[in-house]
Amino acid sequence: MNTIRKHPITTIVIIALALASGVVIHRIATTKSITALESTGTQSIALLKLEDYREQNAKVSTVGVVEALEQVELRSQLAEYIKQVHIDIGSKVTKSQALITLENNELQARLRQAEANLQAEQSRLEELRQGTREEQIAILETRVRVAEEGVINAQKNSIDAIKNDFTTADNAIRNTADVIISNPQSIEPKLVFTTSNNQTRIDLEFERRVVEEHLNEWEKIVSSLKNQEIIKEQTQRVKILINDMQSFLTKAALAVNTVNAGGNLTEATISTYKANISLARNEINRVATALLRSEETSLGAETSFELAKNELTLARAGAQQEQIKAQEARVSLAEAGRISALVQLEKTIIKSPINGTIASLPARVNELANPGEILVSIVNTSGLQVRTFINGQNSNFIQVGAKVKIENSTEGIVENIAPSIDPITRKVEVVIAITNQKDNNLVIGQFVNTEIEVDESATRERSLFLPLEAVKVTPTASFIYVLGDNNIVEEKEVQLGRVIGESIEIKGNLKGEDEVISSVRGIKPGQIVEVMSK
Repeated sequence: MNTIRKHPITTIVIIALALASGVVIHRIATTKSITALESTGTQSIALLKLEDYREQNAKVSTVGVVEALEQVELRSQLAEYIKQVHIDIGSKVTKSQALITLENNELQARLRQAEANLQAEQSRLEELRQGTREEQIAILETRVRVAEEGVINAQKNSIDAIKNDFTTADNAIRNTADVIISNPQSIEPKLVFTTSNNQTRIDLEFERRVVEEHLNEWEKIVSSLKNQEIIKEQTQRVKILINDMQSFLTKAALAVNTVNAGGNLTEATISTYKANISLARNEINRVATALLRSEETSLGAETSFELAKNELTLARAGAQQEQIKAQEARVSLAEAGRISALVQLEKTIIKSPINGTIASLPARVNELANPGEILVSIVNTSGLQVRTFINGQNSNFIQVGAKVKIENSTEGIVENIAPSIDPITRKVEVVIAITNQKDNNLVIGQFVNTEIEVDESATRERSLFLPLEAVKVTPTASFIYVLGDNNIVEEKEVQLGRVIGESIEIKGNLKGEDEVISSVRGIKPGQIVEVMSK
């Protein structure tokens, strides 16, 4: 018992060393086992026959998208609500078929108005060319007499209006508004109440004296209105008199609405003042409106009289060549208006410009179609093409008419090569026409792999182009790998030329070699490999 207690640490160390020795032995055994497995493993490789690559041109490989030869997106040209959609996605449509109708009631009305205007102008032109008949002249003479009578009646009405308006204005000032003025018709009228603003009192007393002079002048005008020729002049003068009366009553209204009761001035008296001034203002305003209407009526009658006289004069003289030309211009203008209205109306009927199939249909009934908004797209599936992009260097090695393989089965030819680099993709756009349109399984919008044959003159006929993966490039030299005796990998130095697509040119002849290893990835010279069976 005492010995165990004296040497516990020694015992633990011995056990730990034993465990560690076991782990090391296990790891060494495992490493040897892995090394043995690796040394016995053989990598599989594929061989390329050089003769195959000498006899065929290099190819440019790329990915493109299948498109229809004809495809259109129809957009709204107007801001109108969608009234009807006549088709569905997948519907077969023909050229000029109506697809969508926008609301067009207002545009239909505009067209009818334009057509009516054109018809009227054409009728007028025909009249001018035929000349005026006697019965038409008789009608125009009657119009002139009626219009002249209208002028006379309008003048009489103007005279009556000035007289009646004077009576109304005289009553409004002298009998209604003068309740706030003492001695109103004297040279020193006085305001009957005290105002807080002395200038207001001075202005009212002065303007009341001016209004009195205006009423006296107006009365003299009334007595002198027997002369028809001065009616216009006198009417303008009366308008000035009325304007001054309105100014006086406006200030009077301000005075009575700001005065306060006190002393002998009661609220009842103030209310009477306010009512009288308000009534006087209404009467004077009504007088001004009546005079203005009378003036407008007289002016309208005179204008109608002058037009009737001119029309009669022209009818008697017959149409002149200048008039006919002017009317012809009006007809042309009316025709242009009709065509413009028709064009706008036609924009509400969205029609198909091609035969095809509805590919997309964003339009919905009762939704607002804004200008530029896509309403429907159509594709013609009877003809397909592939659009792809290649880098600028590869574009130098292909030409229009070059053969193309699409998905290793469909044939095509290069139809168009863009003359410049696309600013977005930074590549050159190439369009490929599919030659066997019927015998293919391509779908519009499908991404496809394509191989474009390179121009023989660009590749220098019989040049050897190998896949890039078959060449090992180092900072000092380039190599291909060949299969030596006992399936041991050997390297051969080569000189490289141009890179076209996924291929690279090998300069010079590879004497004595029929095959090379297809990919240098993961293998090295001296390694034993196994050739995959074909």
